Amino acid sequence: MIKKREIFPIGNPVDGTAVRGMADLAAVITGRRSALRLTQIDVAAAAGTGNRFIVELEQGKATVRADKVLAVLRELGLELVVRPVNRSTNVRT
Repeated sequence: MIKKREIFPIGNPVDGTAVRGMADLAAVITGRRSALRLTQIDVAAAAGTGNRFIVELEQGKATVRADKVLAVLRELGLELVVRPVNRSTNVRT
């Protein structure tokens, strides 16, 4: 049996990604899962969610439970950081 820590490394491998909507969050989660060569079923089992939740999260569903999102991020070795917006880079198109 593979130890959880071997599957899901701790820490964020990137400096950060601004997430301004569910589509952004979905892309980050999908990219990280793919980089770790995990299936949606692997992530669901580790995070204690159903596979349907992971599918919907990766599709950018707007109404997902925050506690489950945080569990998925944690299992993927990611964390959510909230900080003030840098107005010079917050340009709407």
